[in-house]
Amino acid sequence: MTTWILVRHGESTANLARQLSGWHDVALTQTGIEQAKAAGAPLARHPIDRVLSSDLKRAAQTAEYAIAAWAQTRGVAPLPVHTDPRLRERDMGRFQGMSIDKLRADGRFHALLEWDSAPPGGESLRAVIARCIPALVEAD
Repeated sequence: MTTWILVRHGESTANLARQLSGWHDVALTQTGIEQAKAAGAPLARHPIDRVLSSDLKRAAQTAEYAIAAWAQTRGVAPLPVHTDPRLRERDMGRFQGMSIDKLRADGRFHALLEWDSAPPGGESLRAVIARCIPALVEAD
């Protein structure tokens, strides 16, 4: 049986600015780098034989920092990080780069909260799952 451990990327420049990044390839902040490194220690309790990540740099860098800390704690070599664009976070369409606070204030944020609703030009949560699950099944 496969066990999946999911780790969210560390703080990005968009998170810090309270903007939706979606598929914009934004970097981790220094805090995000530290968060990614810190994720490795609790992961060290678990055997890991494969690391998968979105191809966006905030996710791939988080995976690299976390698995390096995992490996150091376990006294083994770090595993390679396998990236796949199908594992990207939600495409926020025209909401990408927009202020979360502004979207909440003008009532448009609700488009992100329901299973089948989507931001203009973006993906619904259902579409994200339909895109990601095949990548995970193939990796298993």
